[in-house]
Amino acid sequence: MIPEHERDAHLDEQLQLDADAILCWAVQGHADYAARGELAEPQSVLAATSDYQKASDAVARFLDEETTRCNGFAITAELFARWCRWAQIEGTEALSQRAFGQALDGHGLPGDKGAKGIRIRRGVILNSEDGDDS
Repeated sequence: MIPEHERDAHLDEQLQLDADAILCWAVQGHADYAARGELAEPQSVLAATSDYQKASDAVARFLDEETTRCNGFAITAELFARWCRWAQIEGTEALSQRAFGQALDGHGLPGDKGAKGIRIRRGVILNSEDGDDS
């Protein structure tokens, strides 16, 4: 409830004066909605959602911090071992090998078989553990 001293005694008159503009605004909003088939999210909301998803996606953070995207490949077992160490240090919930593999798939790193049937992930390499990625 709005306290009496903050109430606008002339609100009805102001709304009546602006009724045509308010109706045009509502009709235009409906036309935009009908054309799109959905509500448009503001850019600020999209950016905040993206930031939240990145912060919430431990595997994406792991990939950003511990790997480099390139034309090479990484052995899946080595990726998983590094993930386990990283997750423990970060205090992130551990994933099973299967869940980790599915997360890698979701990040565009599908599994493949390398030489001698070793499972690999193409398009990524592990950074060196001493921080020198060259």
